[in-house]
Amino acid sequence: MNIQELKKVSEENLDFIKSSYLSEGLFIPMIIAHVVKVGKKERISIMLSDKDIKNRFDVLANWGIELGVRTFLKNEYDLVDGMFLLNEAWMSKYDKGQYEEKEKNGGLLMPSEDPNHLEVLISAGSSGQDTVVTMKIIRKIWDNGKIKVELEDLKDVDSKEKDGGEEGIEVKSNLLDEFWRTFNFIKKYKEEVDKDENLKEIIKKKSSEDLVRLYSEVFHVVRDLEILTNN
Repeated sequence: MNIQELKKVSEENLDFIKSSYLSEGLFIPMIIAHVVKVGKKERISIMLSDKDIKNRFDVLANWGIELGVRTFLKNEYDLVDGMFLLNEAWMSKYDKGQYEEKEKNGGLLMPSEDPNHLEVLISAGSSGQDTVVTMKIIRKIWDNGKIKVELEDLKDVDSKEKDGGEEGIEVKSNLLDEFWRTFNFIKKYKEEVDKDENLKEIIKKKSSEDLVRLYSEVFHVVRDLEILTNN
């Protein structure tokens, strides 16, 4: 997906979140993959439980491995065209120059510690190259003894244009980055598989589920070693 397509889908996702939030008063976070299978576009989604939210990096990492296996090793998908995360979050907002000043003086607070934090609905999308994040601010107002929810527009935040044109604000989604990290981990391994006929035969005989379990274990060992090495 190019950045315009990412933005379009991200806005559509946000409309879905908005509708759910206004009608039900809540929204269950989810991740959605846009894949191409035998030339046809499909969407695959996972609803995130409270446990998943606490272990969200592992959830995204494991899904990257699964879709990587199914795309590169088992040829079940032609490609993964885009990844989207729909979620709620807290955010701190600073005036221009205020963030840098507070960062320099050690005065930055985590949003959970910021008494002026904003509650926002987020729809983030990534192609692995570009990232788009669309947000709505949640306003909760007391109305005749009941809480009334209103959603306020927040300017869309796009990744920087790489090839000229108007420059947006550069953003990252660490969760989506974790998906692409493991997805590309499998992609890189496919290059080694292609060099070894015996390995090709082993991969061919293994089920997708078995390969996902195997490479999940391998990746998490590698990641733990990287953490130990960096510390």
